[in-house]
Amino acid sequence: MRSLPSLLMPVIIVGGIVGGVFTPTESAAVGVGYAMLITFTFALRKTRVGLREIRELLASTAKTTSQLYLIIGFALLLSWIFAIENIPAMVSNAVKAYSLSPYLLLFLVNVFFLINGCFVSDVLQIVLFAPIFVPIFAAMGIHPIHCGIVMVVNVVLGMITPPYGTGLYLAAAVSKVSLKALVKETVPMTMSCIVVLFIITYIPWLVLFLPRALGFVK
Repeated sequence: MRSLPSLLMPVIIVGGIVGGVFTPTESAAVGVGYAMLITFTFALRKTRVGLREIRELLASTAKTTSQLYLIIGFALLLSWIFAIENIPAMVSNAVKAYSLSPYLLLFLVNVFFLINGCFVSDVLQIVLFAPIFVPIFAAMGIHPIHCGIVMVVNVVLGMITPPYGTGLYLAAAVSKVSLKALVKETVPMTMSCIVVLFIITYIPWLVLFLPRALGFVK
């Protein structure tokens, strides 16, 4: 019961986004405001939290955020190079030229996204390559939801694969653990996630079962 106010935070954030109360970006501010509220009232009312502690928390947040945005800045530069060199169009033309089968294309796209995830941010991968691959997959008869889930799982995996992996840098900064030690410990989980990725890639029923059961798709 004492932890209930803290456990309500993801409910408020996700519920607010799904309900259209605020945008995903605004949800960050709502989450911070709610966290400060429960810090001074419910969950930590017996802990002394003053201006000094708040300054330390803000300084730590600024440090962690600056590290992530430095990485994102270089990723934006890489995306600019991709655009200048017309890499997306080159990829699209190569797929059409070789007349690849759906299964082979899915395999190559997974490998493509996993390698890119080591150097390119998750959002940039979706922005750059989703408009290329989604129409191609749709023309091959692959369901858009299946295609979207495969891409999302790929880019999320990119957040925990070095050297770019923003999730790794964030976890290292928060836990005060070296990046090398963190990467070593995440290898088994990363391998398991890659196995799951290929399972949902080649068994679309696993992805489409719930949306179909709820009547969202046919």
